Amino acid sequence: MALFKKAETEEEVPPLLEREGRALRQAGLEAYRWLGSRYLWYRKIRTAKPNALPFMGKNLEEKMQATRSALRMLERTVNAGLVVAYKSTRDAVGKISDPPPGLPAAVEMPDRNNPPRLNDENDALIISFMPLRFLNLTKMARDKGKGIDFYTDGLIKKLVFKVLAFYADSNNWQTDRLAFFFRDFPEEVQQSDINAKLAPLKTELDLFAASYQMFKFGTPPRRKEAGTANTLDEVFDVPVQELLMDLYFQSVIHTGMANFIFRYYLTLLAGMPHPQGMRLISNIFQPALAKVDQVRIRFQSSFAMERAKISVRPQYFDFYKKMETQPFATEVKRKGKTFKQHNYTHRVMDLSSFQRAGNFSERQAAHWRKFLTEQVLTGQDPQRKFQILTEILSTLLRSTQFAVDGKLEVVKDLRKFSEEQISLSQKEVRNKKKVMEDAKRMKLATARKFKSDKQFDIVATIEQEAADIEAKGTKLINAMETAMEKRKELLLQRTESMEAAAHDEAGLHLGRAGAAIFSLAEQAAHQDDFRQAFVQHVIALVQQDNDLVYLEFYKNLFSLVPNLSPTEKMLLREAVSSRTDLKADEMPVSDEEAQAFDQQVMSMKTDLNTEAPGTLEKRFRHNTVNTTVDKMLEAGLTQGSLALALKLPVNAPNKPGERIPPQVVKKLLVLNQLMHPFAEHDITLPNVDASQPPEKHINFNRLQKLLP
Repeated sequence: MALFKKAETEEEVPPLLEREGRALRQAGLEAYRWLGSRYLWYRKIRTAKPNALPFMGKNLEEKMQATRSALRMLERTVNAGLVVAYKSTRDAVGKISDPPPGLPAAVEMPDRNNPPRLNDENDALIISFMPLRFLNLTKMARDKGKGIDFYTDGLIKKLVFKVLAFYADSNNWQTDRLAFFFRDFPEEVQQSDINAKLAPLKTELDLFAASYQMFKFGTPPRRKEAGTANTLDEVFDVPVQELLMDLYFQSVIHTGMANFIFRYYLTLLAGMPHPQGMRLISNIFQPALAKVDQVRIRFQSSFAMERAKISVRPQYFDFYKKMETQPFATEVKRKGKTFKQHNYTHRVMDLSSFQRAGNFSERQAAHWRKFLTEQVLTGQDPQRKFQILTEILSTLLRSTQFAVDGKLEVVKDLRKFSEEQISLSQKEVRNKKKVMEDAKRMKLATARKFKSDKQFDIVATIEQEAADIEAKGTKLINAMETAMEKRKELLLQRTESMEAAAHDEAGLHLGRAGAAIFSLAEQAAHQDDFRQAFVQHVIALVQQDNDLVYLEFYKNLFSLVPNLSPTEKMLLREAVSSRTDLKADEMPVSDEEAQAFDQQVMSMKTDLNTEAPGTLEKRFRHNTVNTTVDKMLEAGLTQGSLALALKLPVNAPNKPGERIPPQVVKKLLVLNQLMHPFAEHDITLPNVDASQPPEKHINFNRLQKLLP
């Protein structure tokens, strides 16, 4: 298996996954460098033959027998899980039409207690097509590895790192592989078919979100009786450098995982051929996106709360800066041979990721622009490209909120930590006072004995010693109380600052990343009316969105879509407000923007009167209705209803009735669409024969009630 043994020979490499297998081999070797000497010691214990641990000493060797059994049981469990994941992935890939040639051979497992070993190419098949299935082996490892926590954490880090290192290479992000289960979708598909296709993915995502967590850090506390006969964790002397490497490795993993899950989401979203399936992809990814952001933020904040991390915090930040200046690859020599060593820093991991901050570097902007051009804006179906963009903007909006929520959760933890630290400081002060008072009391008790013997010179000396104890103790206690108050103030300030920053971020950054992405899409589209077309897409979406699942997206549209004109803002706000009550601060339109919109309406009416003078003042006299064309526009009729009414003659003052020319009717309908983008007033009578004249199709009583 790639996790536990050397790679297979080159002759055994399947053509399909030759390059991928080499990449995973390299990642596995790099992982050992990060995992450090303790992990390798445990690995040596696991692989050693019975009674073959002389390097540990007789007493410790005997203690390690149970540990070795646990290590081997964990190995068999993970091996068996890998075989199951490989078989299920291979079966799924083999069932699609036109499966890729050169798939690795099938693997059977007659005895789960003695599973066969897989090679790097087998791992590559899982990671290339169903990476979450590989990542979810970590839950199996964590459940089975209790009692050998350090080694289990190391094994999990290796599993995760292999996936992250593999996808640090942008060439491995292949939509046709990762979205292979979309390949056989027919052009006409039912929602139930989409649900069935995505059910396995949802299961994997839910399992991942439920099990993904921070790694432990530091060394177990040493007991006084600990010695060579105790467990390896307690006797192994861990260098500070190794602790710093472990912390940096954890940081790379947690940041890399947040980037990986987001890019995996984008890849599947772009690979989904049907707009109705895109919403489902966004929904099923939401728990995983929230979890990776939460863990990333908790890790970053743990340097303010975990004692083991606090103790090495200054050295770690120096180490972090040093690592980030390393080249992407360096030449190293081992046993007289030269090898290329890849330095998987945050900078390397970021090269293949899609940043979600609002201020992109040129490289990050170019990365997004390429994705939008090749994966979103391609094809002739505008509904599909606008729906993908809608999902991306909506998810970026939620991602910002996930980060805010994560920081607010950290604020709770930090407040609890602060209270505990203050309570601990108060306890230390009380203990110090008690020690001082006990020492003083013992001195005074001794003085009383000498006083009864009338040895007053000794009494004076002892009483002076008691006074000195009290003076020194009081000075120390006062210093402790002063330090405690300063620490209390610092902790409270840090808590309040983080809470304020989280709330400020919610107001300041909500939608900022989405606005940057939309601007890049608008530039990449090379379409003059791109924004206007997207606005029309959103208005149609509002009309179709029965459950208002995009409500938060609608409410933040003015932040997500930059440079909206006053008219577009009014259109969008009226569309959304027709479906739900908006608060004053939701989708706000300023007085100046409202006036600009009114001015545009007036300008269109002026242009209409210039082209067809008097049209708006002409009267519509039919049945019980007697009104002007201008008032008809104010009634908020649907386009179909207004078009039907405008087929009837209208009267200019002192002139017989005449029909409005078709080109003028068209302009009136455009004006009506501008004034009422989400009109719902329909005056068409049902069940009327199509051959009947227009007036037979109109409900004049309803029209009369709608007129202003």
